[in-house]
Amino acid sequence: MGRRKYTDIVIQGVTYADVDAAAVALSVHPATIRQHIRHGTLHRVGRGVSGVEPMPVLVRGDLFDSPAHAAAHYGVCVDHVYRHIAAGDPDRIGLDHERGQYRAKPFQIGPVRFRSRAEASRKLGFGKDYVSKAMTRNSKRMLEKVIAAAMLYAEHKKAKTASAVAAA
Repeated sequence: MGRRKYTDIVIQGVTYADVDAAAVALSVHPATIRQHIRHGTLHRVGRGVSGVEPMPVLVRGDLFDSPAHAAAHYGVCVDHVYRHIAAGDPDRIGLDHERGQYRAKPFQIGPVRFRSRAEASRKLGFGKDYVSKAMTRNSKRMLEKVIAAAMLYAEHKKAKTASAVAAA
């Protein structure tokens, strides 16, 4: 009889003499035990757990137990999290995409600056094209609404910054 490759296997705190003894005790196939040994996942043997091993995800300084937890926190799907991890840029998870920003016209109103008119519309609480239409039509009423919203936005941003400084 040949020499056994895997002996004295510890699974969930119990030591088994070899792969066959562990397989019988845990009601799994010996090949399953060997595969878990190779992959370093013996803690999952016999628990009925399948799929990928959960991994911690670090996004902008926040540590999540799994990609699913990160996805739930940022309100995105799990595939979105995996795509950004694979791209090597997990800090972009949950942030607005920048597609189309190569044509964006920077927009400034008072002390507030935005990358584009569409971003200004979103952040000021209007529909997607409101600021652009206000500028194109040169509508006094629409422009007054934009200015009022920008003043409120600037005040809110200033108060938020002041409270963050006071907390630090």
